[in-house]
Parts: sequence; structure tokens; C-alpha cells
Amino acid sequence: MDSLTQAVLGAAVGESVLGPKIGRKASILGALAGTLPDLDVFIQSGLNTVDGLLFHRGPSHSLLFALIASLLLGWIAYYFQKQKSVSYQNWFIFFLLTIFTHPLLDAFTNYGTEIFWPFLDTRIAFRTIFVVDPMYTIWLVMAVVFLLFYKKATVIRRKIALGSLIISSMFLMLTVYHKYHVDKKVVEKLQEQNYKYERIMTVPSPLCNWLWTVIIDEGDQYTAGYYSMLIADQDFKDVTIKKSEVPEWLKDSEEYEGLEHFSDGWIIVKENSTGSLTVDDIRFGPLLGWYNPDSGFIFSFDVKNEGDAIDVKKIEEEPDGELTSELGKLWDRIWTTDRS
Repeated sequence: MDSLTQAVLGAAVGESVLGPKIGRKASILGALAGTLPDLDVFIQSGLNTVDGLLFHRGPSHSLLFALIASLLLGWIAYYFQKQKSVSYQNWFIFFLLTIFTHPLLDAFTNYGTEIFWPFLDTRIAFRTIFVVDPMYTIWLVMAVVFLLFYKKATVIRRKIALGSLIISSMFLMLTVYHKYHVDKKVVEKLQEQNYKYERIMTVPSPLCNWLWTVIIDEGDQYTAGYYSMLIADQDFKDVTIKKSEVPEWLKDSEEYEGLEHFSDGWIIVKENSTGSLTVDDIRFGPLLGWYNPDSGFIFSFDVKNEGDAIDVKKIEEEPDGELTSELGKLWDRIWTTDRS
């Protein structure tokens, strides 16, 4: 999730754990601890493109990291507190909860996290919530704003923090139900049509959990489109993208294996007129949505054969002025399948 969400989540958790004992320090320390796992971006920036992709949300988002960091930070906090009003055990629990709720929440996104690193390098990705969802974040933001201005270390602060966590968690559980519902309806529809496919993926669309993206892997091609939670009967196959053969020089390379692992195999390879290749991770969709598949993908890579090495660079493209219009089309798709 975005940094703001992780900070206010950490603040609310911190207040719930130690607020009555240490006051506003609990929410401030909780916010800092809640963003700690994302500091891996500083290490990521020093790695090559593929290694950086695999490193982000990897070791720093694992349970092992949370345990080690909590042991260390808990000892530091206990040692330097002026009055030993909080035990080492309570400090440990405080940091464990404020740190580990970060990767736990990220596991519900499309990107996923390697929670069980180093024992398992598979990313846990439930794909129930978009990386930025105001309906999840707003309750935590309101609670933290209240906590910043309400100085007294009273039980009211804890109740406000717990209340925001309960509401945001209820919304998160609603996203789990939404995914279950969409998966069920999509499979039923495909079975009714005797539609042949190898696997499907459903992910929420940007900023809204009532519109979902459906991607169908048919072996030789992908079919993608949108599914609305508010429409009873609908077609969700809007665009088809053919797969291409992967060149031999790339197929068995560490770079391609890394991209395949990162994308969970949801990948397409296109040859450019310059001789280089474009490798797209289609899980996150095109920049301007699936109604505009030629707008370039959010996660797109330029791959060149340099003879003795393979050069991989992330393609950084900015959506043009059509972005607002395309977001408007997605909003309309929630209510109707009519694109006229």
C-alpha cells in the first residue's frame, strides 16, 4: 500500500498497544515503525532492474525481519526510556505489531510480499485491494489526526484508534468477499460459454473495489476486461493480446527467469523495430486501462541483447492528458456496460 496508509496504520496500531502508557509517542513511533519495511527502496535503487524488482517487498517485508527488528528496537526503546514504565516484552510486541501489519496489508495487494522469506521465495498476493484505496485509508487518517491534537493519554485515544482499525479491517474483509464473488461469477460465466482457458486472475481496479479487472490466460493469448460488482449479467472480455515466442537468447537467461518470477508468469514479449524487446508484466494493466492496451503497461521493460550480457531497463512512461477521461470511463463502467 502507499506510504500514507502504512504510516497511519502503524500509528493506529501503536496507539492501540501503548497509547495509554506513553501518550502521543505511541502513534508517532508506530507511524515510523509502520513505514520501516519500505526503506528497502534505498537498497533497491543500488541494484540492477531485475534484482531490484525481486528485492522490493522481499526480505524487509518478511516475518523474520519483523521479529529481528522488533527485538532490536524493543531493546533500544526499553534501554533509553527515562522511566521503566513499559517492559521490554511490551516494547517488543509494540514494534512487532506496528512493523508486521505493513507486509500483512501489502499481501492483500497485487504486488504481494515475501512474508515467509528466506524459507519460501513465493510472493503472497491475495489481490483483493488496490495499492491506494481511500475507503481503507480515510478512517485511519481521521483517527490519527484526532490523536495528534488530543494530547491527553486517556482511554478515549485507544478507543478511537481501535475503532479506526476495526472499520478499516471490516472494509478489507469486504474486499476479500468481493474477490470471492468476482472469481465465482467469472468462472461460472466461462463454464456456461464452454470457454477454454488455463488460468484466470482478478484484481481490483484503481481506487475502487467495486470494479475489477479480469485477465484470462488462454495459452496462446490473454483476454482482459472489466467486471462490475453492481451489474448482474455482463461480458468482461474487452481486449485480446496474442502471446509471442520468447527468443532463445532470452528464454534461459537469469534476467528473464527473474521477470517471470516477479510477474508470476503473467507476461508478454514484443519485438521492437530496433531489435530490442519489450517485456510487459500485465498484472497491473496498461497506463490508460484495458480500453487502451496500446498505451503501454505500468510495468514494462526494455530488454537488449548486448552479446555478453542482457540489459534490462524499466520503461518510465507518463500517461498523457487522456488519463482523466479514461478514469471517467472506468467510473462509468461500474454502473453500465454501455461504452457509447
